[in-house]
Amino acid sequence: MSTAQVGQMTNTAEEIGPVQDEQDPLTIERIRGFGLPRGSRCLDLGAGQGSVAAALAGLVGPSGVTAVDRRPGGALLGLEAGGVTVVAADVSSWDPGAERFDLVHARALLTHLPDRDTMLARMVSWLSPGGWLLVTDPADFPLASSPYPIMRRSGEVLSALAARMGTDPGWARRYPAQLEALGLVEVDADCRLRMMRGGTREALMLSRLYDRAREPMLKAGLSESELAEIQSLLHSPAYLDLPPAVIRAWGRRPVSS
Repeated sequence: MSTAQVGQMTNTAEEIGPVQDEQDPLTIERIRGFGLPRGSRCLDLGAGQGSVAAALAGLVGPSGVTAVDRRPGGALLGLEAGGVTVVAADVSSWDPGAERFDLVHARALLTHLPDRDTMLARMVSWLSPGGWLLVTDPADFPLASSPYPIMRRSGEVLSALAARMGTDPGWARRYPAQLEALGLVEVDADCRLRMMRGGTREALMLSRLYDRAREPMLKAGLSESELAEIQSLLHSPAYLDLPPAVIRAWGRRPVSS
């Protein structure tokens, strides 16, 4: 499988909406805490359907927002009419030139990029003095400690598949040390872990991921009966567990060196 196929498999939750619905309020709450004034310059990388870019436009004004995505969707393209700058480009090769930003944001992006460490350093370099970086990525824990043996086994298989295809499911676990190493200050991080009951939003998102990954997981050694057991759990109200974690980290470029 190619790196593009990894992204297609691992970003399914972002595509179907519920993750966006859950994560957007947390993302915007954190950005509001940065106290960005109107007129601030904001960069949203891997902007997807544009929900964060739209919220940023409301906070700082649309002319201050640049949204970059390899394949901008209709909702994101619709923001152009309101003044948001939408760029169709691969974030790994895109460069803003001399422009610098008061906020650089990326969600569910870096962990899927083969050049993730280089990309993170580039993002820091695009910050204005005093500018904020906010990055959010999924991580594979706590599946390894699930009380359900089949979920532990499937988590191991998924992580191995992701690693083979270019995603590092444990990379975000190294936040926030990476941000401090890049010279940011006021660094902090939090982790979203919420109970998952079978049949509810989080469980059905995970079910959709297993649907997408079905063929690779069969080739990796899981059986049809094991996949059926996973799906049965994820749709059963009696199933209680924790979903894969979502880690957010942020830091600020010093006002002066």
